[in-house]
Amino acid sequence: MVGECDGSKCDAGSLAFFVGFGWLGWGFWLYGSIKSHPAATIFGLAAVGLILVVLTMFCIKQLAYFALYVLALPFLIIWAIVKLGVNLLLLILSSICVITLPPCFRITATSKGDYCRLCHKCDIIIERSRLLLGSPWILTLSVEKRAFYSRSDLEKSAPGCHLCQILLASVVRFNKRENVTSTNSSLPKQGKSNKSNIEVAAPDDNSSNGFPDITVRIWMRRYLWNSPTLHIQLRGASILKSKPVDIAWITKDGFWHRCYESVDTGSDDISSWAKKWVEDCTKNHELCQNEFVPSSQKEYLPLRLLDVQDPEGTADTVRLVSTVDLEPDSQVSYCALSHCWGGTVDVMLTKDNRDTMKIVQTHTLPRNFQDAVAITRQLGIRYLWIDSLAICQGDTEEWELQSTKMGLVYANAKCVISATASKDSTGGCFLHRALKYNACVLRVRGNKLLVAGPSEKTPGLPYLFADLVQRAPLTTRGWTFQERYLAGRTLHYCDGAVLFECDTLTASEYQRNGEKYLVKPSIRSDGRLHSQPDVEEVETYRGQWTISPPMHRPYKGNAGAWKRWAKKARIDPRYTAQQEKKALMLKESARVGVRAAFEVLWRFKGETLLEKIEFHNSWFELVQLYSVRKLTQGTDKAMAIAGVAYFVQQNTGLKYAAGLWREMLPFNLLWFVSGGLGLRPDRFVQDHLVPSWSWTSVDGKISHRLSDRKDEGRAHTGTDAGYERTFRCSWEDVNPLITDETLVDEGAINGLVHNATLKLHGHICKLDADKINITFDTRDHSALEELYCLPVLSLKNVHPSIEIKSTQIHGIILRTAVNAKAEACYERVGYFWTVDQSVVDALRMYRNQISTIEIV
Repeated sequence: MVGECDGSKCDAGSLAFFVGFGWLGWGFWLYGSIKSHPAATIFGLAAVGLILVVLTMFCIKQLAYFALYVLALPFLIIWAIVKLGVNLLLLILSSICVITLPPCFRITATSKGDYCRLCHKCDIIIERSRLLLGSPWILTLSVEKRAFYSRSDLEKSAPGCHLCQILLASVVRFNKRENVTSTNSSLPKQGKSNKSNIEVAAPDDNSSNGFPDITVRIWMRRYLWNSPTLHIQLRGASILKSKPVDIAWITKDGFWHRCYESVDTGSDDISSWAKKWVEDCTKNHELCQNEFVPSSQKEYLPLRLLDVQDPEGTADTVRLVSTVDLEPDSQVSYCALSHCWGGTVDVMLTKDNRDTMKIVQTHTLPRNFQDAVAITRQLGIRYLWIDSLAICQGDTEEWELQSTKMGLVYANAKCVISATASKDSTGGCFLHRALKYNACVLRVRGNKLLVAGPSEKTPGLPYLFADLVQRAPLTTRGWTFQERYLAGRTLHYCDGAVLFECDTLTASEYQRNGEKYLVKPSIRSDGRLHSQPDVEEVETYRGQWTISPPMHRPYKGNAGAWKRWAKKARIDPRYTAQQEKKALMLKESARVGVRAAFEVLWRFKGETLLEKIEFHNSWFELVQLYSVRKLTQGTDKAMAIAGVAYFVQQNTGLKYAAGLWREMLPFNLLWFVSGGLGLRPDRFVQDHLVPSWSWTSVDGKISHRLSDRKDEGRAHTGTDAGYERTFRCSWEDVNPLITDETLVDEGAINGLVHNATLKLHGHICKLDADKINITFDTRDHSALEELYCLPVLSLKNVHPSIEIKSTQIHGIILRTAVNAKAEACYERVGYFWTVDQSVVDALRMYRNQISTIEIV
């Protein structure tokens, strides 16, 4: 193979190269010395010739090739000049015509194949294109123009035609004017003869706007040395700007895309891809085994499941079975559906139809349910859980019992099927695919494929999840939050694509190898901070190379060789040890994202105040995303996230407290409503359903300020990413200003406290609004003179910004509670923070003047 040779052969070849040029130079020297031949010149010629003779003896074989090269060099130069001339001529003629191979000279014929679905009009344009499929003549026009659709017809055709979708996506900007009459001279006018080179495709039955105003331009571009390239582009009066789409012949090897049978997300290639990921994740991903589920609950099964295995093999029916009747030793795997109800669901289990719902006709189910049944069968899983069919609607006792187990249902599911893009039960999972990111197969010839596109670069996975999942209808619903993040693995059926998500990585049909989560080096995955000696060692600068002498001199060689060896740069062993330590710390570090934040919470083993701040940050990373979701029943706000809190409490021993954590109250109390004032329903406080000190009492986006970092939003890829992010925590001098926090009059469900009165010791003072920053929870916050400040926490940022240069104090705003039972009984109405040193010093001075305070 090229590049693989024995060292001696390579040296002989190099020597022959120089010896050959040496003889060539010696010959010119001899020719120039024929007329003048002084003794010195003759002596030099003889000496050099003798040396060349000796060297020639070592490389006589290679010199034969060199001689042939010298003899052939004039012919090679002549061939290069001829080729340059021919290419220049073809380049000049390419604006008019190009040379193509007639179809009769090809060994294999061209066929349509079964890769991609095309509409009738695209199929005819390709079939009649001489540039794409060949011409009976050697010379062919280099540009072809063919009539296409109108804009409205193109948009109608795109969902069912791969090429139309690619061409539509290639349009950068349409003309905003409607009913544009063509002013393009290249378009033929009706009623007049067409003398241009535009060929009108056969009429399409789907065309509804008369003669189309868009044309397809196919052309071949020739370069001076490179092979010619093919392109296709849309032109027309309704198009202001469009990009050309490349067309080329490629090999079949590794080409997986198929949309001939189906252009929706339920196609066979998508199903096989999804099944592969679910099986691979189940077998090989250590992080996706849901270790947060207690061992005693690993085998938990919901009360009822749908058996999607039709005994008659017709796929027309499913059976609703009780898990109590299943064989106790059988390994039951099931999928769970996450979907939007969208008001009411047509088919649900009630007390009245329990007997008739034992066998259900598939076609009677809403589309979401039908597609979920089909996906479960494609994955090779027998059972499916759907809330409205597995829990008896209208049975309050059963609902209250099963709703507390909802998190466990999704955590134990082998795969969660997410109808992400569906806004109600009729939307379905199988939607049109975004084919613009895949190359479209136009024709097949033997082992070659003629492909067009894609017209757009495939977006990255973070963008796909942000655009297709975070903005989808399902993500706006509160109950679906824990359904997504407690699941070991989820298949998101989005508008245009299917995305896979698990605790190890994310993937899509475009990024089939998946992409692991980024690393957050400042904290370990169990919530503890890296040890200070390790951090100092890793962050100490060490050069990679050193010129220190080696421990042993070379085995062979003289003193000169030893000196040269000693001066060679070599890798510093201290640098190697540092990089190994850094790699180990990155491996132990937490990752970026909500799933990683949940992992930090349930693995939490931290004890120091700095580590508790990291727990607080991880918890509120979940709260920030959850708080913007909507719930049909406002009273469900605490319950819909209780599944996440349940597993954190079970694994860490920390006590959940109405959306906060008892051991983290000096940090958790410092939440505020961002993006405008929230809304606190009167019934929450008047009926004592939710405490005012909890964020669950307010409808609005919840945020906090303790996550401020020097490089917030940046993360590490696990390898060198072009920058270094510190392994240090951002905070220091952390001092809680409240003590002895206890909860009284607790109201608990399934071991989780959802309502209580908070009693603590702290210093309360009158509000001075001129020197502190205030964010009220709601508009109803009373007059400023009736409000009080409760300092909760003081701390300093290690990486101060322009705004935060010194110690800062955070706290909450209180007012006397309505119908207060005790003298010092208050309710929360806002949050404050300050860096004004006079206020900070004053609040610190009075920190010992504490009293007992109750907050309802």
